Amino acid sequence: MAARLTAAKGSAEATAARSTDLRTRIGRVNGLFNFLHTADEPVDVARELQLSSYQASWDWCAGPRFGTEVAGTGPWETVTTLLAELAAEIPAHDVTASIGRLAQQQAPWGCCARDWPEPARVEDWLGVLCHAPLPDGSGRWDVLAVLTSWIDCDEEGVLPLIATGTADAWRTG
Repeated sequence: MAARLTAAKGSAEATAARSTDLRTRIGRVNGLFNFLHTADEPVDVARELQLSSYQASWDWCAGPRFGTEVAGTGPWETVTTLLAELAAEIPAHDVTASIGRLAQQQAPWGCCARDWPEPARVEDWLGVLCHAPLPDGSGRWDVLAVLTSWIDCDEEGVLPLIATGTADAWRTG
C-alpha cells in the first residue's frame, strides 16, 4: 500500500508534476510545502508512525477528522470535503500574501517581513528561526510558506548519500 500511495502522490518537485498526481490536485506551493506526505516504502510506515507518537502521542488518531465519513459520499468525495474544510481554516499562503500578513505582526516575524521581504535575506530569516518560535495559528504557515519558497534545497553537485528508492522497487510481480 505504501508503494501504491507513493506513486499516486507524485513527486515533491513541482517540475516533475503530472496533472493526475495527488499533490498537484491538492495544490502544492513548492517542493517542500506540498501538503502531502506518505511513507515512501513499507518500512517507513512503521518508523514514521512511531516518530509521530513521540511528538503528539497517539491522541492525533482520535481527532474529529480521523476516520470521518461525509454522509452520502464515497471515499474520494469524503477526502475532498475534508480537505476543503481544512483549507477554509487557513488563509492562502502565496509568498506575497504571507509576507503581508506577517508584516502586521509584532517582533520577531513581523520585523522579518517588514525589514527583509526578499529572498536574498533568507539567511536572516533562518537566523531568527534558530532562536524564536514560530508564531501561533496561521502565522506559522505564513513563515513556512516564505521559507520553503526561498530555500534552495538542491545544491548543485551535491548528491544524496543514500539514493531515494522508487515505488516500483517495492512492488512485487
